Amino acid sequence: MRTAGTIYESIEALPSRAVPVSKFARDNEIAVGQVYMKYKRHTEGYENGTKGPYPGYIIRSFCGMNYVIPD
Repeated sequence: MRTAGTIYESIEALPSRAVPVSKFARDNEIAVGQVYMKYKRHTEGYENGTKGPYPGYIIRSFCGMNYVIPD
């Protein structure tokens, strides 16, 4: 478990369309890990240097919790 916070950029105000990662995953019938992995593959890329497609959302941290902000 991370004790020094999250790896995602922090925001000061939570947009109205933001939802917790767990709720976003449940609503889209995918695993929480898939939400994180799709975003990670888009931002950091694969081991071979290619990047994944844009997943249609960003992940940001607000008050120590991660939220998905869909487009």
